[in-house]
Amino acid sequence: MPKKGTDDLFRLIRSLSATEKAYFRKFAERHVIGEKNHYLKLFAAIEKQKVYDEKKLLRDEKYIRELPYLKNYLSDIILRAMQAYRIDETVENKIHRVIGQVEFLFSKGLYDLCEKQIRKGKKLCEQHENNIYKIKLLYFEGSIRMRDSSIIRETKPGAIDHEILDLLEAEKNIILYLDLQRRLFALMHEKGYSKNSSERKKFDTIMSDPLLADEKKAIGFNSRSIFYNIWASYSSFIYDYPNLYTYCKKHLALRRAEFRRLGNADKYIKSLSNFYVACFNLKRYGECEKLLQEMRRLPIKSKDDEIMVYSRYLHNALNLYLAEADFAKGERLAETEWPRFEALKERMDPRYKINILFKTVHFSFITGNYKKSILLINELLTDDLKKIMPSLYMHTLVLKVLLHYEMGHDDVLPHQVRALQRHAGKAGTGNIFEYIIINCFNDMILKNIPEEKTMRTAAEKLGTAFGDPVYRENIFHSFDYLSWIESKINGRSFAGILREKALAG
Repeated sequence: MPKKGTDDLFRLIRSLSATEKAYFRKFAERHVIGEKNHYLKLFAAIEKQKVYDEKKLLRDEKYIRELPYLKNYLSDIILRAMQAYRIDETVENKIHRVIGQVEFLFSKGLYDLCEKQIRKGKKLCEQHENNIYKIKLLYFEGSIRMRDSSIIRETKPGAIDHEILDLLEAEKNIILYLDLQRRLFALMHEKGYSKNSSERKKFDTIMSDPLLADEKKAIGFNSRSIFYNIWASYSSFIYDYPNLYTYCKKHLALRRAEFRRLGNADKYIKSLSNFYVACFNLKRYGECEKLLQEMRRLPIKSKDDEIMVYSRYLHNALNLYLAEADFAKGERLAETEWPRFEALKERMDPRYKINILFKTVHFSFITGNYKKSILLINELLTDDLKKIMPSLYMHTLVLKVLLHYEMGHDDVLPHQVRALQRHAGKAGTGNIFEYIIINCFNDMILKNIPEEKTMRTAAEKLGTAFGDPVYRENIFHSFDYLSWIESKINGRSFAGILREKALAG
């Protein structure tokens, strides 16, 4: 492979927008002393690469003496530039700047001017429920009142102190909910879904906490948001789709109101996408279509938000057409959007980029465009996929074997099956369906057991596994191995069987 050395800097540069790149160049010109041209040359050289190739850099860029040092320094400059670029974008920075102005004016005894900035800062804090910074501003209010009560008058004695105590209680409430969320997510990540009663008790301990018994115990916007997110995440984890729908809908209503009030697109987009998934799992496809249209109509201000909306829209739309078995429409969408996807994919959240590629593979596979599927699978099978989504890496290897089988590549199949077996033995990331398919091909290709016998055995085992709702919900959103095996046994089209099942519900 051409890539050697870490590609961290390459991925960082690829993630930058055109505006961010332009800002970096200006920043580097102003702040880098000495061999600044070397860093800008390295930036330009890496920016041109489609796939990171360190050997090519060393061969073509003659000024390079110590590449690891240059890469680390360039990475540091980029991060410093982006920190400066974004300093006015975050609410925390805006409030922090106001507090700095308050501190300066207070130190000069300009209490009337100080009070005006305090009012400005408090308004920002209240809009975004930033209790900690508001407490700091209230301390300044109290200090000004002690020096000049004509500027700041309390409505009643101790009002400022009582407000500080209320804010501390609200912040404590947020921290307690955050702790519950962290504990739940850590357990979900560590254990995965388990029907083992002792494992389920650990989850029950978290979910039976009194704070999760009633949403009225969540004080303020942030606590309610976390409350809904905890219950939505847990409901998804145990495949309780009606409750997932309920809590995602409540969370979306919260974020939609915030978006209309403040224009915060990021969290609203994510909440919209999560509610889409909840509707999708309940097969409420009419609602899914409406949510997709809402995504497309969102007034987007930044390139980053545009990419976030686009990646979620495309991923969800492809998912919907797969579920409805509208394969022609899905493949048309994938083809129409391919140029835009290619232009934006390196700046997308890697998980969405991977899933969009993966769904495109599915459409090509189902409609019989196997050559396209193989090309896309080769693009998918990277170290990034293995690192970010190891279970999907395993599934992609299984699909590759199925594709070579469909294309009649008898000379390649033994090698592919052995490679798949080796990976499955080492990684341990497969699921019961994939191991059934692996055993099927092992018997059929490596042991020369008759095809019909191995296929029927695999179909029987897949049918048994499919009867378990936990496995069925978790796996068959990815790929319907059972329908593929049935298409081979009965000599029917894979697409036709999938359509029949979709219509039958």
